[in-house]
Amino acid sequence: MRLAGAVHTSRGARMERRAVANRSAGRWRGRGSGAAAGAPPVTSGDSSWAWRALFEPAGRMSRFLNVLRSWLVMVSVIAAGNTLQSFRDHGFLSEKLYTASPGLVNGLQARTFGVWTLLSSVIRCLCAIDIRNRTPDNACDFQCTIEHAAPLSSQLLLRENLHLTRQGTKSSMCCHLYHITLFTFFLALAHFLSEVFIYHTAALTIGVMAPLMVASFSILGMLIGLQYLEVEALSQNKKKN
Repeated sequence: MRLAGAVHTSRGARMERRAVANRSAGRWRGRGSGAAAGAPPVTSGDSSWAWRALFEPAGRMSRFLNVLRSWLVMVSVIAAGNTLQSFRDHGFLSEKLYTASPGLVNGLQARTFGVWTLLSSVIRCLCAIDIRNRTPDNACDFQCTIEHAAPLSSQLLLRENLHLTRQGTKSSMCCHLYHITLFTFFLALAHFLSEVFIYHTAALTIGVMAPLMVASFSILGMLIGLQYLEVEALSQNKKKN
């Protein structure tokens, strides 16, 4: 009799615990379904959360950065093609770019242009692969070396810069690969504009307008992307703090 009573008691305790768990789960489901006013209950097959994520700030940021990375890859591939053409035949530059002074274009100038274009292509491709990448933080060691070799008159200024660099390590004080990539587009834009309006070695043909438009759109897109990255960095710092 005692054994039967113990078994009955244990069964009753288990049933009571199960009932309490079911009531608790029902209350949490009710809270989740009424979290948003007028929001329908979320089911396992409901994908509305995915559509909402696309229109949130984080979703817009991620989508824009992905588009920017695709654009950088495309520009990098085009630059690599221009490099091959420059090494293969320097007439490409005199026929497409420097049409106002084709006699100034020779093989050496074409190969130099090809090396510069190849360097820009590599930098842009690396930025597209990891758009949040940062160059190695060797600024402190570099400035320490300069500080010991500098004259006495400039040591105070270097020490102040060294202090600011040490405080800004792992922050926006250090140079990002993103900034270097942005500078390559500024450099390309300045080069072609100067050749057209200052040195008059190029004319506003399709061959010159194309790199000008690519550089301009790239600068605009990267400046917008820079704002997104700064917002992202601020949010990460707030989470860490």
